[in-house]
Amino acid sequence: MRIGLALQVGTISGRRTITPLSWPWADYHEAVAFNPCDEDMDAMAVALGELAKAEEADLLLPDIRTGGVLELICRRLGGDVTADTPVSSVDLTIPENLTAQAGKKEYLTKRRRLNRRGMMRLVQHRRPNTLRPALTRFIALHTRQWAGREDAVAPFTNPEIHAGFTALTEELGNEGLIDITELYSGDALVAAYFGLVFCGTYFAYRTAFDRDFFRMSPGHLMLQKLLAACAAEGLHTFDFMRGGYAYKKGYADRLGCNLRWQQTRPAA
Repeated sequence: MRIGLALQVGTISGRRTITPLSWPWADYHEAVAFNPCDEDMDAMAVALGELAKAEEADLLLPDIRTGGVLELICRRLGGDVTADTPVSSVDLTIPENLTAQAGKKEYLTKRRRLNRRGMMRLVQHRRPNTLRPALTRFIALHTRQWAGREDAVAPFTNPEIHAGFTALTEELGNEGLIDITELYSGDALVAAYFGLVFCGTYFAYRTAFDRDFFRMSPGHLMLQKLLAACAAEGLHTFDFMRGGYAYKKGYADRLGCNLRWQQTRPAA
C-alpha cells in the first residue's frame, strides 16, 4: 500500500456525506502514505471522486493537516481548500519557551499558595496498569468541572465519549502512546492532561482542572511543569492541537490552521 485513507459514510444535515473515519474525534486528518509520487496522489483523487459518485454523497474533509499528503490530494480534486480551525504548538528546544510564563510573578505567587495547601507534584502515567485508574480520575475531574454547563464540548456524560476515550486508552496505551499527566497539591488532584506522545511530539488532546482551585490557576501551573518535563524527556514539540483558546497564545510560538475541503453534489 502506498496511500491509505480511512473514510465513513453518514448523514449530515440531512445529506449523505463522506467524511474521514476519525471525524469528529481527531484534531488532524491525514492520509497514510509511504513515499507517494504524483501518480499515486492522482489515483487517490480519482478514487475519491468515484466513491462520492457511487455513494451519491457529498465529500467533507475538515481539519486537514496543512502541508500533508491529504492536502495535495484535495487540491487535485479542484475547488477551494480553505482555512479551518486554528492550531498552535511550542518548540521545546528553545529554553525561553519553557520559562516565559513560569517565571511571571503571577504564577510564582500562585505556585507558593498552592504549595502551602499541599506540596505540588506532577505525575505522568504511560503504562496500562496506571493509565486505567488515571483515566477514571481524569473523567471524574472533567465531569465535575463542566457539570451543569450548557457550553460543555463532548462531555463524558455522553456514553459515546466515555467509551471512545476508554477504547483509545486501551488500544494506544498498550503501545505506550497515551500519556495522562496529573498535578497534585498534597493528596488533592487539581489538574490533569490527556495527551498522546508520538515521534518526539506531545499532543495535548484534553485538559481538566478542579474549579475549587480556580484562583490558583492549576491548569497553567500543570502546563508549565509538563512543558519542562517533555523537554527533559527529549521531546521537541508540544502540540496544543485544534482550538483557538486564549491561554494557548501565551505559550505557543507557532500558530497556524488546519484546512478544509468540501464537494457538494447537485440536488437531484
